Amino acid sequence: VAGEPPELEVGMLAVAAELRGQGFGSRLMREAEGHARKLGFPALRLELLTPKDWKHEQKVKLDIWYRRLGFVPTAVGDFGAEFPHLRGLLTTEVNFTVYQKQLL
Repeated sequence: VAGEPPELEVGMLAVAAELRGQGFGSRLMREAEGHARKLGFPALRLELLTPKDWKHEQKVKLDIWYRRLGFVPTAVGDFGAEFPHLRGLLTTEVNFTVYQKQLL
């Protein structure tokens, strides 16, 4: 968006289920933060898709984890309305939440 400071977007990071809970995800996020700072980005941004009509256990855990890492939800949108050309690729209706973490 014109006039807003740039953000480094973090996405498509995953840790294999059998390795979760061992700190790999936190290490990935620390590396992303360090890289963003080194490049002079004032903030990190990420998005989380969540089902509209039911709770997905892993998505709930991710929301809690992102907040614990210092990310703050800044916007929620209807994925199908924002990206109608992609709606058919999903098996359920979803919202997307944008999170931001200030670095500087």
